[in-house]
Amino acid sequence: MSEPSSPDEGSESRRTLAGSSRRKQSAGGASIRRDLENFATALSRIDERLRRVSASDRADFHDGSASYDAATLAIIRLHALREATEYGGVFDVLTAEESNGLSRMRNIASHTGYQAMDDALLWDAATRLLPELLPRLRESAEQCLAPPR
Repeated sequence: MSEPSSPDEGSESRRTLAGSSRRKQSAGGASIRRDLENFATALSRIDERLRRVSASDRADFHDGSASYDAATLAIIRLHALREATEYGGVFDVLTAEESNGLSRMRNIASHTGYQAMDDALLWDAATRLLPELLPRLRESAEQCLAPPR
């Protein structure tokens, strides 16, 4: 999602997302199932990127390499999922340290630019830290987004 060009535009986007979330809640189980499927698909794509990074050679991991770009995009996409209102409390399973670390990495990747990125930290996040989070997030999504019985 792009940054709003004005404060009012950002407020409008948040109101639209919040309204969309309320409509989904009232729409019933089909909408909830769709949210769960969408979340699972997005996590699978993030997982694929992280696997590509892990399969690459650490010596080839640098700004501009495919594995570096995949790691950065995985962080940006995971953070975007966390911000999406339809995924409610799914990310509550993250510790404060994990949540803050994800935000810091995303902010550096999105706003500061790669020159501020610590390559060793990004490699560790993409090959060890983030892959450890994904199963917890999948389980949390199944609990939080499961259709009512």
